[in-house]
Amino acid sequence: QNYGLKGIRGEVENGFPTVRNYALPVLTELKSLKTLAWNDILVQTLLHLMAVNEDTNIVARHDLKTLEFVQHYSLRILDSGGMLRKDGVQMINEMDKEFIERNISPGGSADLLAVTVMFDLLSIN
Repeated sequence: QNYGLKGIRGEVENGFPTVRNYALPVLTELKSLKTLAWNDILVQTLLHLMAVNEDTNIVARHDLKTLEFVQHYSLRILDSGGMLRKDGVQMINEMDKEFIERNISPGGSADLLAVTVMFDLLSIN
């Protein structure tokens, strides 16, 4: 509230725009490639979420500067190919280590990933 972020409540009230506009299209496209393992698809989708989501879990545990760091870091990894390229995978592993050391948890983005998977599963006939 201090920063004007709406968090998950805003996502729900607005019909999950981050999931519908970012994550679900990415997940759908990656699944259509039929070349990636499910885990790789989920990691790549999570990176897309982390790049755009105003993750209130990060802000609550740290601050806006840390949120911006996470968003920019995620964009750099996506620009390097993320799970689609070997150097991107290495960057993801480095990010994981750094987040553990700094106790950064993009839990809000992880929650939106779960919603993305649920929406995807509900759309299967």
